[in-house]
Amino acid sequence: MSEAKFYFEWLGVEKNQFRILSLLAPKGIYKGTLSDMCRQLDIAVQTNNREKLKSDISELSKNGYITSSLCGRTYKLKAISKETVIQIPNKWLNRITSHDYSSENVSWQAVLKVLLWCFNNNKSPIVTRNDMATDLNIGVDTVTSALNVLEKDFGAIKRKIVTRKTQNGEYRCDGLEITTCAWWN
Repeated sequence: MSEAKFYFEWLGVEKNQFRILSLLAPKGIYKGTLSDMCRQLDIAVQTNNREKLKSDISELSKNGYITSSLCGRTYKLKAISKETVIQIPNKWLNRITSHDYSSENVSWQAVLKVLLWCFNNNKSPIVTRNDMATDLNIGVDTVTSALNVLEKDFGAIKRKIVTRKTQNGEYRCDGLEITTCAWWN
């Protein structure tokens, strides 16, 4: 089974840049025109989208995530290895990118970021949505929606709310215990 290789360091980049990095994950390289990239990312082939892709490629290259070269109109992008590798089967990546997220109104990029974060969480057994949102550069509501999809639609995680009783007899939520599952074949 071939695997897509992501790096934990990628998870904090903005959504459109993460889309580009996701193209590189299966093989470590991508070769094609900006129009090809638009089609593969399922965005309209328009001048403003191609310009945004060009700008994002430049930014990713400048920040040391990728190398890029241009031959005519064809871009060759190559991922630069980082310290913390997170691998998932390519069919998981395909399923995440092609799923209908209308029930939770969340992007596949956010769902993928949250899943990869959960696979690599070494911080603490109890985490908060705020911690995740900060690490992933997305909103807390987006994290919540992504967790809902991962739990309900994919069965990829199990969540347990961790509470404790305070001195006043009230209950306080400390965070979540998230367990990743072997979710599909």
